[in-house]
Amino acid sequence: MKTKKIILSLFIFTTLVSSIIAERRSFPDNAFQSIPDSCYAVCPEEGVVFRYVYEVKNRVSSIDSKIYKKTALVYLPYGFDENDTETEYNVMYLMHGHEQSPEFFFDGVNCNSLLKKIIDSQIYEKKLAKTIFCAVTFWEPYSADVFSNAQVFNQELREDLMPLFEEKYHIRQNRNARGFGGFSMGSMTTWTIFENCLDLISHYAPISGDARRMGGNSSKDQGKDVGQILSEKVISQGYTKDDFMIYSGCGANEMATPFLVPQMDKMKSHPDVFVFADNYANGNCYFELCPKSGHDISTVLTVLYNGLPKFFPGTN
Repeated sequence: MKTKKIILSLFIFTTLVSSIIAERRSFPDNAFQSIPDSCYAVCPEEGVVFRYVYEVKNRVSSIDSKIYKKTALVYLPYGFDENDTETEYNVMYLMHGHEQSPEFFFDGVNCNSLLKKIIDSQIYEKKLAKTIFCAVTFWEPYSADVFSNAQVFNQELREDLMPLFEEKYHIRQNRNARGFGGFSMGSMTTWTIFENCLDLISHYAPISGDARRMGGNSSKDQGKDVGQILSEKVISQGYTKDDFMIYSGCGANEMATPFLVPQMDKMKSHPDVFVFADNYANGNCYFELCPKSGHDISTVLTVLYNGLPKFFPGTN
């Protein structure tokens, strides 16, 4: 009986994914490119990855006044000089998924992860402007409630991390110089950042995670679809379709597909805010299923490989 239930569940999931893929004709085609093997070769100009320590307040409980320490993994591009205060950089913040850590993106200090190799290659080939990456975590020293931590991370980002970090590493103080992306529950966190931090960040890469499964559905949202909720969030912050870019995706063979694709359909029904196009000259959003990949790092690499040069194009 247990085996039959597993087979039935797999059949239902496969049917859902197949129907979604069959109905994706409304999404633009041919924007994603496969990652060339050359991206994984040794780069003549390699960046460095190190651990960054910063202080945070308890964002879940207001009665706790203690200061805690957290860490992130940071990528600095080749040639970065801490004493050069005139050269300013873009920054891309990244958030991992559940049961993961910043090592999901960069493996660890001084490691040469697949993502690092892609970034090194794109910067060296001038497809991507010199950009600093900061891989953060929703794991908190003051709370084991992961979902609450992720929901309030926008406060930590705004008040605890960005001010000192961006001053130390010469981040250009312009919302167009900042991006935020995440995988799985990190993608859900990315949507939370989008809903609360448009004044700080204009580029978003939510990967394999939708916007409304972390809770937070207030009574005022009842009867609204997710496209309407997100549209109202943009308008309420005083922004329009000209003020942000979303580059999103998920694997064609993964659990997030039946949730994220319908969300994109709902967003498409609000073209005054979300304009889907395979070329950002004609829109502000792009979404695609990554072929032959699932809920894993291969999907993340594909989305970031294609999306980062759109956010921060190099000089070519």
